[in-house]
Amino acid sequence: MKLTTKSEIAFNRQCKRSEKNIEEKVCDHAKSKGFLTPKLSTPGQRYWPDRPIFCPHGYMFFMEFKAPSGRLSGGQERRIEKLRELGYTVYIVDNVDTGKMWIDQEKAKLDLIYKLAKPEV
Repeated sequence: MKLTTKSEIAFNRQCKRSEKNIEEKVCDHAKSKGFLTPKLSTPGQRYWPDRPIFCPHGYMFFMEFKAPSGRLSGGQERRIEKLRELGYTVYIVDNVDTGKMWIDQEKAKLDLIYKLAKPEV
């Protein structure tokens, strides 16, 4: 059994708070763009990204949130690789600004696609 020091426990708690803060702010930004951001719960299946992001017109992508010092587990890396092989976009987000930038990028991409697909009358 591994013994954990008080400083390790405090550091882990701080990382979790940081990760949660990043997730909340990025998801609030996504919601402001009209996206849905449910927390993914997959009983019996581990390693799914934290959030599927549902967009207008049936498009979706995933976001995995990490504290700035956080790392993906081997299981998470394999799951993300499989999702990408299936054609899904998966972002690893470890700071608010980058997460917001990717949300804005996806929104701009969708707006352009549907502007081009819809003929002007």
